[in-house]
Amino acid sequence: MPSPRDDPNRNAPWSDVTARKLTRLENLRNIRETSVGPRVGQGDIDTGALIVVSNRLPFKLVREPDNSLKKCHSPGGLVSALEPVLSSKGGMWFGWPGIDMSESEQIPLDDKSYTVCPVLMTEEEIEKYYLGFSNKTLWPLMHCMPERTSFSPEYYDMYFEINKRFAGAVYEKLVGCENFGSSLVWVHDYQLMLFSQFLRDWAPQARIAYFHHIPWPPYTIYCTLPWAHQILTSMLACDLIGFHVQSYVSNFIDCCLNSLDGAYYNADYNVIYYNNHFTKVNQFPIGCPYDELRMEAINSAPEHFLRDQHGGCKIILGCDRLDYTKGIIERLLAFEQLLEMFPENINKVVLYQIAVPSREDVTEYVNEKKQIDEMVGRINGKYATTTWSPIHYLYRSFPRKQLAAIYRDSAVALVTPLRDGMNLVAKEYVACQTDEPGVLILSLLAGAAQEMESAILVNPYDIWEVARQIQRALCMTEAERSIRIQSLQAIVKANDVYQWVSKFLKAAVPNPQDSQIPRPDVGRGYREYLINYLYGYRLCLFITYDGTLAPFTTNPDEAFIPPNMRKTMVYLLGCKNVSTTIVSGRTIADVKRMAQFPGIRYVGSHGLEFEYQVNQASPEVSSPESGEVHEELADPKDLERTKEAAEKLDEAGLVDKGAWVEVKGAIMTYHFRAVQDDDEAEIMSFKAEEIIKSVGLKARKVNRAVEGVPFSDYDKGSGILRMLEITEGKKWFNHTRCVYIGDDAADEEAFSRLKGLALTFKVMAPGETLTKASYILNSEMNDLQSLLEFITHVMENNIVGAQAIGASLNEPRNFSSSNLRNFWNGES
Repeated sequence: MPSPRDDPNRNAPWSDVTARKLTRLENLRNIRETSVGPRVGQGDIDTGALIVVSNRLPFKLVREPDNSLKKCHSPGGLVSALEPVLSSKGGMWFGWPGIDMSESEQIPLDDKSYTVCPVLMTEEEIEKYYLGFSNKTLWPLMHCMPERTSFSPEYYDMYFEINKRFAGAVYEKLVGCENFGSSLVWVHDYQLMLFSQFLRDWAPQARIAYFHHIPWPPYTIYCTLPWAHQILTSMLACDLIGFHVQSYVSNFIDCCLNSLDGAYYNADYNVIYYNNHFTKVNQFPIGCPYDELRMEAINSAPEHFLRDQHGGCKIILGCDRLDYTKGIIERLLAFEQLLEMFPENINKVVLYQIAVPSREDVTEYVNEKKQIDEMVGRINGKYATTTWSPIHYLYRSFPRKQLAAIYRDSAVALVTPLRDGMNLVAKEYVACQTDEPGVLILSLLAGAAQEMESAILVNPYDIWEVARQIQRALCMTEAERSIRIQSLQAIVKANDVYQWVSKFLKAAVPNPQDSQIPRPDVGRGYREYLINYLYGYRLCLFITYDGTLAPFTTNPDEAFIPPNMRKTMVYLLGCKNVSTTIVSGRTIADVKRMAQFPGIRYVGSHGLEFEYQVNQASPEVSSPESGEVHEELADPKDLERTKEAAEKLDEAGLVDKGAWVEVKGAIMTYHFRAVQDDDEAEIMSFKAEEIIKSVGLKARKVNRAVEGVPFSDYDKGSGILRMLEITEGKKWFNHTRCVYIGDDAADEEAFSRLKGLALTFKVMAPGETLTKASYILNSEMNDLQSLLEFITHVMENNIVGAQAIGASLNEPRNFSSSNLRNFWNGES
C-alpha cells in the first residue's frame, strides 16, 4: 500500500536515488528537493510553541507599482483567533504568501512575537497543486459532487511535492530545537492532507494536529478517489484530527475502517489505531468572533439603512463566496418561486445577493458566474417594475463593519448551500441581530445545521419548500423571531471562534490517560469473520517459513521452528479438511530440510518450484500415477544470471564484513544481517541492488537482505493460485477457502494478487511499513501461534460439504459461537 513515505511518484534513475540516499546517510537528515521561501525572523522555538501550517499566510501580499510588497491584514476569524495564541506562546505560521516572489525578497513585518515562514510556489505549481488537485479534485469530492471531480495523476504528483515542501520547511526550521516535541504543529485543511506523514517520518517525536475545514464525504463517495489510501494513511500520522460536526467524524472513521486494513476504532476513547499509532478524532465546531461582530452591528450605520435604500422593502439576504457548492442558482430559483406562489411579495421584498469573487480564472467558476448573471437578469426582467427590482446582485466583497450592518438590517438570511463544512455566514448573521431580530433559513446540508436547530432548516434542492419557508419567515411574529434568535445567539456565543481554538488546543495536549488506552486485540478483528469465512469449506493454508514459522537468524541454516510453534503446527497438520503449504523464497529441498513436516505441500523459489500430493477429497482432480509431484518452472537463463550476480558482488568487495551471497537456483539473496554498522549496511545494500539489476534480475529489498528474482509472471501469489488449481481443481473456490500468512516485501505482491480470493495476514513488528494484507499479526506477541490454534479449533468443529448445506437450514453458526468463545477465553 503506497504512502507518502514510499514516494511512489519518483521516477528518477536509480543512480540518482542512490546518490540521494547515500547523502542522507552521510548528513543524517537531508530533506531532498525542499524549496523553502525567504526566511523571516528566524529564531528558536520556545517550549510549548504553536506552529500553524496553512495553505495561505495570515495576510495578503500586494505588489505596489514600484515593485515593493505591501501587506494587507486578513480580516478572517481564524486569523483573529490564532494570532493572540501565537503571540502569547511564541511560534510560527507557515504558508504561501499568495503572489509570485523571489527568495531574496523580504516580507514587510509588523512588530510580531511570532515568526512568519513563507513557502514559495511557481505559477505552474499553483495551477496543479491548488487550482488542480486541491480545487478540481478534493473540493468537489469532499462536497459530495463527484460528477464535478477531475482525477489527474499529474495534479496529484504536484500535490504530493508541495505537501512534502511544506513538511520540509517545518522540519528544517524545527530540527535544531532540542525539545520541539513539546510544540504543536497545527495543520489546516484539505490542501495539506499529505503533510503529516512526511513530518512524522522525519520527526517521529513531533506532535501533529490537523483540522478539516470542509465536509468529509461518506465512504461510497470518498472511495472513488484513486489516492484515497495515501491520504487517509497520512492523516492518521497525526495525533489529533478535528472536524466541524459529528457526521463528518463518523464518515471519516467509516472511510478509515473500510479503506485501511488493520485500522481499528475505539469509541470509548475516540481514537483510531493504525500502523502502531493512536489518532484522536473528534468534532470541534468552529465559530465566529461573536462579541466583535455584535458590537460592530450595534455601532455601525443607522438601523434600517438598507431597507430605506430599497423603498422600505424587507431584505432577504444571500451572502456567499461565489462557488457552485453555495447553491446560489437554486436560491435564485427558490426566490423566483416565492414571487410565483406568493405574488403579494412583489414590490415588498428584495433579494440582496452578495457574491464574493472567487477563483476567477477557473472555468467552473466563470461558468457559474455567467449562469448567475443570466438568471438574475431573467428574473429581474420578468418581475421588475419602474420603481422596483426583485434582486439586487452585488459581485464584490464588503468590509466586516459594513457587512455587520447588512446582517443586522436583513429580515431573512437565506443560507442555503448545497453542501458546506460549517458556514459561518449563518453564525455571523445571528450574532448581528439586535432589537428587531430577523429569521435564519439554513440548509440541512450545512454543518451549522447540526448545531443551529432553532433556525428554519430546509433542503436547498427543494426550491418549492424553500419558497414556502421564506414566506413563513416573512410572516413570522416578532415573538417567535425573538425566541428563535435568542436560542441561536446563546449557542453561537458559547461556541465562538476563541472557544473553538481553546478546545482544540486543549484536546491536542498529551493526556496521562492516553497511555492507558488499550491497544486493539488484533484477533478480535478476524475471529468472528474467520468463523463465518471457513464455515462449510475445506481450508488450504499457505504460510511462509523465514520470519513466520521460524524467527530470522544471522545464518539462515540456523532458522529452526521453535518447539511451541512446531507443536501447534503438528496439531494443525492433523486437522481434517485442512491442507497446509509452506511458501518460501528458499528452494524446496532447503525448506524441507529445515521444516521436517511429512506430507506437507511446498511452493519454493518464489513460485518457481512446486511439490504436492493431489487432494483425493476433490472429485474434480484425478490422482497422478505417483503420489508426490515435483515441478520446476525456472528459466535456465535466470540460473546463469544469479551466478553472474554472485560473482559480481564478490568482485565488488561486497561479500565482506558479515555480508554474504546465497544462490538458490533462479533466485539469489544478498544477506547483510550480520553487518554491524547500520549506515554501512544500507550503503552496501544499495550497491548490491545496482549490481543485481545490471545482470537482468529484479532487485527486491527484504528483511536485512536484497533478493534477485527473475522478471517473470511467477511470484508467491501466482504460485499459490497454481497450487490451488492443481490440487483442489479449477473451481476450487466452490468448496475451498484460502488463508495466506506472510511477513516481508515479497509477500506484498502475493497479498495484492490474492485480494478478494483469500484471507491474508502479515506478521510484522509494530510501526513497520504498511501492508496490503487483510490483517496484521504482531511479531513481538504470540499472534501467529494464537491464529493457528484458532484455525485448528475452527476446522475441528467445522462441517464441510453436503453436511454444511443441511446444517445451514438450522442455525448454521451456532455450532461454533459458544464453543469458540469458550475456547478463546480459556474454558476449552
